[in-house]
Amino acid sequence: MLFLRRLRRWFTGSVLAAPAAFRRQTVAWRQSRVIVQLYYAILSYMAISLLPSWNGLIHAREFDPLWPVAWLRHVPQEAGITSILALYIAGAVAAAFMPGSRTARLLAWLGLFQFAAFNNSFGKIGHSLHAWVLTGLVLVFLPGPRSTSRRAARQGYLQVFWLAQAVFMLTYSMAGLGKVAGCIYQFCVGEMTVFNPHSFAYQVAGRLIQTGMDSPVGAWLIHYYWAGWPAYLAMIYIQLFSFWVVFRPALMRPWALALILFHVGSFFIFTILFSPSILLIGLFLVAAPQARPWRLGTGFRRSLPLVGRFLVKCAS
Repeated sequence: MLFLRRLRRWFTGSVLAAPAAFRRQTVAWRQSRVIVQLYYAILSYMAISLLPSWNGLIHAREFDPLWPVAWLRHVPQEAGITSILALYIAGAVAAAFMPGSRTARLLAWLGLFQFAAFNNSFGKIGHSLHAWVLTGLVLVFLPGPRSTSRRAARQGYLQVFWLAQAVFMLTYSMAGLGKVAGCIYQFCVGEMTVFNPHSFAYQVAGRLIQTGMDSPVGAWLIHYYWAGWPAYLAMIYIQLFSFWVVFRPALMRPWALALILFHVGSFFIFTILFSPSILLIGLFLVAAPQARPWRLGTGFRRSLPLVGRFLVKCAS
């Protein structure tokens, strides 16, 4: 227990005094409840926006159902797909109007999970909804409204909400860890690594050749390889340490901006856009109840992983 307490303090840094922490708890609890309702309101919009393509989805052909929707093989196709879309919309709308109902949140998650599995059953796995599926599952376990009148229950609500934030940011850290592991492998076998100034240009060229598409700035970055390489290294750093940010409120909003720029840049360079993830960045980082005001002073520099203390010493 002592080790875990020290580990928690190392991650979280300074701890609020008890009275300030209790006052902050009530404010954070109220803010997190609003964010949860916005979460399901946005999910409702995402589900309802499928209505124009509903007919095409119901009559889809040449799809191989993944395991969560393998039951589609044993029912009439139109009825099965219609039930998935209907559950997705009905569950999301119900949770938006009744975010305190665990049943409504569970139905919203089941509908989203089933739709994401169906949408990925056409020979290609897209990742745009994965973070929503993971965070939606965590939010199912939020305590109900009747139990949140007590301080301990409010703390339990905030802990589940924080867990959803942590799971979301962990997805970015896992992506960054994959890039680091790939770099280690490439170094061991004598291939080009991310530390080669030409590495990013080669990656851009490989993506554009693979897809047969042209991007607004892809050709420019291939020609001027030195322009994109520093940003490439910076984004690996941002992704790798995203999980760290849920323990450092001073980093949340600057990190949110960096991740949004990462997604925007991915579209202009690779023609890849994860707009659903940008919505989660807004909910779990920009509007987070524990996020600190935008300041890039000593507190921000000290909170940076690996380089924080060095930057503070250089500035002093």
